[in-house]
Amino acid sequence: MSAYARSHGSGRAHDGAAGETRGLAVPGLLACALLLCALLIGGGTRNHLFSDLIVQVLAAGVLIEGLRRLDWQALEPAARQLLIVLGVALALPLLQWIPLPTALLAWFPGRAELWTRYAELGVDLPAFAAWTLDANATLASLRGLLPAAALAVIGVQLDAAWLRRLALIVVVAALLMVPIGILQVAQGPHSGLRPYSPTNIHDAVGLFANRNHYAGLLAAALLMVLGSLILDARREVAHKAGALRVLGWMVAGAMLLVGIALSRSRAGLGLAVLIVSGMLALAFVRRRRHPQTFRWLLAFAVVGGLLAFQFGFMAVADRLTQTSDLRWNVTGSVLALAGEYGWLGTGLGSFPATYAAHEPIDLVGARILNHAHNDWAELWVELGLLFLLPLLLFGRWAFQRLRELIASGTVQPTTHALRMTGLGLIGCAALHSLVDYPLRTTALSCVFVLACLMAALPLHPRSLP
Repeated sequence: MSAYARSHGSGRAHDGAAGETRGLAVPGLLACALLLCALLIGGGTRNHLFSDLIVQVLAAGVLIEGLRRLDWQALEPAARQLLIVLGVALALPLLQWIPLPTALLAWFPGRAELWTRYAELGVDLPAFAAWTLDANATLASLRGLLPAAALAVIGVQLDAAWLRRLALIVVVAALLMVPIGILQVAQGPHSGLRPYSPTNIHDAVGLFANRNHYAGLLAAALLMVLGSLILDARREVAHKAGALRVLGWMVAGAMLLVGIALSRSRAGLGLAVLIVSGMLALAFVRRRRHPQTFRWLLAFAVVGGLLAFQFGFMAVADRLTQTSDLRWNVTGSVLALAGEYGWLGTGLGSFPATYAAHEPIDLVGARILNHAHNDWAELWVELGLLFLLPLLLFGRWAFQRLRELIASGTVQPTTHALRMTGLGLIGCAALHSLVDYPLRTTALSCVFVLACLMAALPLHPRSLP
């Protein structure tokens, strides 16, 4: 029986339940340590940073322990399917990194012209070469996936209580970054609180190198906070302690909204508006069943929105009126690059080097484009049609989790809320990836895995033998 099933079983004696809880302590603490480390020092955008290396070393140990403890047959079907999708995603860059005969590679789209140029320059072709055009970058990308993979392997063995603790870590880390971001803005471009260089020197970035990734974390935490607010508001709040919990979630959400506004991230602001609007719409539809939920959420939207407007509107106003953006201008050339290399791609992580060699002259400027700022397009360049395999597998998996959520009741409100929040986070990450590359940072990739673990929780208890 899996950890998920154990957490929802009935008829167990108190000492048996306590023993099971203790049995999850080691993997739970390892997951907490890995996630916390990723959030604190995994905010860079390049996989060769020393800070990311620290997280990857910790992740290697967690992965080994997770695999040692893993009982495949005891996992829930959704958890097994999630690990299969993860294995396919990891196999693609590994396949691209394995050396193949150069004579075979010459038949790959885009490679024949490359070998011809080498010959014209008098460069001797090796007998074997990697499928990817940048083997070091692909290896770095594969290594960068290690923390997310480790969290997934150890996380599928945890129950709902431990996943709630992991979500709380994300919320607390995000809230702690908000005052850091305020100080960064107050101290100006030369603030010593900015942990990475280059960075957005005029904006709040928290412990990230990029304002969009910082805002993405705050938006993810906002969704978790509002999910908790709705869950607590559904319960009896007549007691003082219950009302204080709901008020606490409202204050936390307002802080996150202010932080998003100060980041001046249009993507983050758009996600925040989408999250609050979506939660309000959901509460409005169910207002007859839970009228107090809609009232509390409406109060948050009004108060939180006013606070964010008061303290952050002037900071983000000029960004909202900006009409020209490099990311929109390069989309056509990025898609053209994908067409040139066809269905096999250029190799995961190879986009910066590949695009630099094919960048249109009229787009060449002082700024170096290290990412397409549309991760769907960038993955299409790097993986080609192979990208469809993990995409379709994961899409089918997520859609099945959504169908189960819609078909189920709310017999277990906490687990129901966790799955709804997880699916919401997955949707937000997909939308954010249209205008940025959030999942290429260690911190946000681990948050995404946590969302998948929450979405994989079973909605109905299973009987224990």
